[in-house]
Amino acid sequence: MGIAGIQPLAPGFTRCMVRPQPGDLEKVALTALTVRGEILFATEGRAGNRRLSVTMPSGCVGELTVDRRETLALTPWPSGREPGLRRYILSPGSTTDVTLKYT
Repeated sequence: MGIAGIQPLAPGFTRCMVRPQPGDLEKVALTALTVRGEILFATEGRAGNRRLSVTMPSGCVGELTVDRRETLALTPWPSGREPGLRRYILSPGSTTDVTLKYT
């Protein structure tokens, strides 16, 4: 799960972080098994212009963490800031498709 950067943030995987780290890999697709169900993760493209798709299981809120240069049309995470990063909400039971472009 290192490439997808998936890690639990709350007991029972009710909340987790998704922090993509594909490096120079141009295509990645994986399924992370959690106690809440599967997290489907796929990315394609190069750094600065990469498509990302994440499907969250029901009962698990995702926190998508990306490079600060990548501004997305998603709901920002309500609190906490880390230098150089942006955080967004991935809703339970939903699929989020975005393009990670440096702006």
